Parts: sequence; structure tokens; C-alpha cells
Amino acid sequence: MQRYAITDRGKLILVMFVVLFIALPSIIIVAWIVTRDTTPNESANDSRGAIQSGVDSEASEAIHDSSPDLTQTPQNNENSGSVHTDPPITNILVYDFEAGVMTFLFAPESQTALDENIVSKIRELLTSPKNTEDALTTVAIPQLSDDDSEVLTDAIINAFESLEIPLSVIIFNVYQPASEAQEFEVTISFQ
Repeated sequence: MQRYAITDRGKLILVMFVVLFIALPSIIIVAWIVTRDTTPNESANDSRGAIQSGVDSEASEAIHDSSPDLTQTPQNNENSGSVHTDPPITNILVYDFEAGVMTFLFAPESQTALDENIVSKIRELLTSPKNTEDALTTVAIPQLSDDDSEVLTDAIINAFESLEIPLSVIIFNVYQPASEAQEFEVTISFQ
């Protein structure tokens, strides 16, 4: 009977096999598991362009968890002595400055632009602590006919352009609205 001896070259190949096929994949899997639990949820498509995708679940949860706060007034650094009161805004459903969320109604059949009260509240929302330097502006809009979608997106884009917000930080999320609705909810939030 012959005896086999492992040479130095055989030992080196065996060590490389263990490192490459057992130790390295184990380290990669452990690192992936650790970082997966600590990273915040990112948008699946984070290309800094105007993007249309499915509904953002965090924004949807924020909409339904928030209660309307219509008493918030814009922060004014001027001490003019007079009290600034906004006209009543009836088409804002949710306004939460701290959470950086705003929901308002839009009727593409009768509107072609956002009214000045909505644009004013968007301007105020842009100063929210949630609107950081790296934040993307998410706009949840309903899925409508091509003509109505064009009216709605043009109104939103024109409002953001008037506020000097670059289109590269806006993400459009599309949701399925109720079929009989004449006015549609539009939600603006920051991620």
C-alpha cells in the first residue's frame, strides 16, 4: 500500500481553497446582513431625475398617519409689527411642517395651475427640517388620462420652477385613484 504525502504546493492550494470558497463568502454574507439592517430604505431608482414609479410606501404612511395642521403660519423673519394671516386654504388636506408632508386637492378638469395659496404653502414646506441638502422631493400623483396627467404634472413642475427647485430632485410616484373622483390628492414629501 502506498502512502500519499501532501506537498507544500498542495498545502498552499488547500489553504487557498478554504479562503476563497469558505471564508471569503462567509465574510461577505455577514457584512451584507449587518449593513442591510442599518441602512435606511432607499428609493429603488435614485438617479436624481424626474422619475415615475410606484407609490412610495413611507409617504403613503405619513399621509394617513398625519392629521391636518392648517394653523401653521409661514416663518417670517421680519419684525414689521403686523400679524400676517393667510387666507383660509380649503383644498389642503394634510400639512405637517415637521414631517415635511403636504397633501392637497387638484382638479385637472377645472384647474391648469396650482393656486397661489398652495404655492405659498409649498414654499413654506421647503423650509422643513426634512428638506435636507440630500433630500429628494417626492410628489405622489394619481394615474390619470394622458391629457389630465399633462395638466397636473405641468402645474406641479411650473410651481416648482417658480420656487427655483431643480427638476433633478423631483420624483413622481403614481398611485391608482378612485374611479369616480373629480378632485385628486397630490402629496409632496421629502426623502
